[in-house]
This record gives sequence, structure tokens and C-alpha cells, in this order.
Amino acid sequence: MYSSVAELPEFRGTAWRAESGYSHARGTTVADIIRFEREELENEYPDISNELLRDLDHYSADDAVWVNRRRKDCLFYLSEGESEEAVGRVHLPEGSKIITPDYCGGYLVLRGLAEPMLKKGSNPVSNFLAEELIMPPPVGTCYEDAWRFLIKEEEGELIHGSVESLGRRIGHAWVELPTGYIWEPESGRFIKKADFQAMAKPQEEVRYSVDEAAIMLARVGKHGPWTEQERQMLKRGNPMPKTERERISFHKRIFGKGAIPPLERLGRGQIVNDLMPMAPDQGPPLPRALGIHWPWSKP
Repeated sequence: MYSSVAELPEFRGTAWRAESGYSHARGTTVADIIRFEREELENEYPDISNELLRDLDHYSADDAVWVNRRRKDCLFYLSEGESEEAVGRVHLPEGSKIITPDYCGGYLVLRGLAEPMLKKGSNPVSNFLAEELIMPPPVGTCYEDAWRFLIKEEEGELIHGSVESLGRRIGHAWVELPTGYIWEPESGRFIKKADFQAMAKPQEEVRYSVDEAAIMLARVGKHGPWTEQERQMLKRGNPMPKTERERISFHKRIFGKGAIPPLERLGRGQIVNDLMPMAPDQGPPLPRALGIHWPWSKP
């Protein structure tokens, strides 16, 4: 048996999970998860010692997650009528630890980078500031990924705000669709809005339409987040490029070097269209570019 978190083996490889949307009450620890399993569900977990349980009391329940190594094993955990789309890959930081298997193919894992919760001190104000107001800078590519998804789909709204992660709030971006779903860039999945709110506890700061998001990139030159001063640029009129050189440069900045600008795609499509045969009610089956119509049809 292991007596401390430091002794636990690392979880390596791909992790999968059937997302339930459940969220722990504030103050719940990883040890409370084990106690619930033992007392309410009558799952023994004999490999967890009392010493390890005491150590797990120092970690927030939000730092732990149940996962499987294979996607098909997650199907066992789906509720009746629940779609397989609820199953997705889980990103586990380096150094994630296996707390215990569930003996059904799953594992309870303590996420890497998890830190013991702050102990309550004599100054509740300083504890509040330490636990609630520390917001690490945004990491990853969520702002760029969410922006690109919005522009590609041409519907929905880009939202900048924050979410809870590993017991802290971090800056984040996501796309809210008119269908009632959220496109979450970190996982690349569509999530029901209610489930997203339960899992990530998002706090919205500002939202952008498709046009506004495109204007912000054109004006500021980055995918976000954008400051209040930068958002004032939305009031400065149309920033779209006017010359051909500016147009191509703008397109490459958005879609990457080598991408075909829209007008070029339209031109290529027109060439293909001109080679298509004339419609039967308009003329003989010859290329449309020849402009040969039936005498009775009007060009």
C-alpha cells in the first residue's frame, strides 16, 4: 500500500472519459471521493491506506478525475439513453498519479501539477484572496482555436471569460452556438450549455459576433484576449483591406500561408462552372462558356 501521494505511480498513455457533468461541492477533497465510494456505494478500495487517505484530504476533489485507458471501456459508464458522443479524450498533465483502479477498467487519477489546498489561517481575508483572486495567465491556444472555429462556421458568438481549472480561475475562450451547445476548444468537443456551466463554472466577460471577431483580429493583430482599450477599435469603422496586396496579406494572417483567398476560390469555382454543360432547358450539352442557347430560350 502507498502511504502518500508522492509514492503513487504515474498515469501514462491516453486517457478517456464519459463526461457526467457532475461537479463537486466547494471544499470537497479527493479523500471525500473515496469515502463516498466506500460508505455510499459500498466499494471497498482496499489498496488505499489510512495514511494515503489523510494525504488526499489536502487535495481538492476537482484535482481528481475518473478515466479509462480505452475509449470502448468508457461505454460501460454511460447512463441509459446517453449518446457515445459523451465520451472524449482527457488531457492529463505530466506527473498525474493513479490513486486507485475501480476494478472495472477505470482509474481515479490525481492530475499532475495539483497542489495541496491552502490551510485555513487566522486571517480569512488573506485566505480568500489567495484562493479566489489568483488567476494565472491563459495558456494553450484556446483563443486562437475558438476564433478560427467561429470564422469557419460563420455562426454563433465568441466568448472571452474565465473557467475553473484545478481549483483556480483561468482566462478562457469558447464559442456559444444558436443550437444551445458550446464548442470547447481545449477538448474540441460540443457540450450542452448546461453541462458546460456545471463542469467549468464559466464567467463570461465579453462576447463577439462573427464580424466583430474578424474586425478585432484585423485591428489588433492577435486572436485575443483583447483589452477594453482594444475593443474600442470596433467603433472605428470597417478595417477590411482595400488594395489587393492588403487583401492577400490579411487572408494569410488569418488562415495561414499558402491558403487560397476567397476571391481566388471564387474565380476557380467560376472556371469549373463555365466548363459545365448548359442546362437542358437552356441549350445543348456544351460548355456554358460558349453561350450557345436554344433559339426559344432567353440567355
